[in-house]
This record gives sequence, structure tokens and C-alpha cells, in this order.
Amino acid sequence: MGRQIYENGIVAQNIPACQACHGPRGEGKGAIPRLAGQHADYLKTQMWVFSFQLRENDIMHPNTKNMRGDQIDALASYLAAN
Repeated sequence: MGRQIYENGIVAQNIPACQACHGPRGEGKGAIPRLAGQHADYLKTQMWVFSFQLRENDIMHPNTKNMRGDQIDALASYLAAN
């Protein structure tokens, strides 16, 4: 599921593909951070923080607000393994 979200997003939940900004391998570019290889717990925490708007980021707020816990877990696990 994590790979699916990363590569394609979830259209029904208005969640865009992560790779559109973070790159096909999660490498990031310029101000867009690298995601690949980050610790899963760190990524989970950041996605929750963005979804609750506890961290300033106008792009990530709408991209994470509709994500379920299992989707965040799957995406974080996928990214941490790459």
C-alpha cells in the first residue's frame, strides 16, 4: 500500500502522489526534502504533525489531512525501506 500511495496517491481521498514532488525514488530536490531512507517513526510523526497542522507547511497540510493511520504507517514503512 505504501508504494501505491507514493507512486499514485489516493484519488478518492484527494491525496496526490508523493513522487510528484519528492521524486521517483524519494530523493527530494532543492527545498523538497529527501524521504527515502528516513526512519519510519520520524516519517509517521511528521505526517501526523502535518495532518493536524501542527507544523507549518501549506503544501503538506492538504496532502495529509485525509490520510488514515494505516496509510501513514504503510507509506512510512515503504519510504524507510528505500
